[in-house]
Amino acid sequence: MGIISRHANAPYQDGEILSGADLETDIQGIFTEFNGNISAANIADSAVSTAKIAANAVIQSKMTSGAASASEAQVAADIALTAAYQTVGAPVVHVVGNPARHVIVIVSCSVTGFTLGSVLSLQLLKDGVSLTGINDAQGNSSAGPVSIILNRTYVDLAPTAGGTHTYTLQAKHTAASATMTKTTIVIFEPRS
Repeated sequence: MGIISRHANAPYQDGEILSGADLETDIQGIFTEFNGNISAANIADSAVSTAKIAANAVIQSKMTSGAASASEAQVAADIALTAAYQTVGAPVVHVVGNPARHVIVIVSCSVTGFTLGSVLSLQLLKDGVSLTGINDAQGNSSAGPVSIILNRTYVDLAPTAGGTHTYTLQAKHTAASATMTKTTIVIFEPRS
């Protein structure tokens, strides 16, 4: 969109008889420019502020940045844990916003058959590489098999703006009797 300018005969003076063609040229120029052609040249920095936008005037699906980018979620099937890391549920693919914000991965699950002295380990992979970088372990010091509920939050501090990342939850357990159930994985980017 170009800058809107007045007709060559403008400004008009009091008492002047206006030509319909001159007036039409001015008005048509405004219509043509504003109907789908507004560009940065026509809007000053900070000209459109929150206070100037009516509530619900812009819906989330029309925003490319600044949206509360709640993303993917899944509930994984129950899995019998082994001593080696194995994937829990399907890998979750997330498209990062532009500009990128931190990607937050929340994991909630139940583990049954958690025996005395055993250790449950979780890791989150981002594109096949451990995001956590450490062994996220939970031990059991209670007698007999117990059931526990785990909630974990992982934060990807360096997602690629506009890129696609695959996040994979993996788990292992030192005793063969444990089962991971009701595993929910939610991935989102908080937007501001």
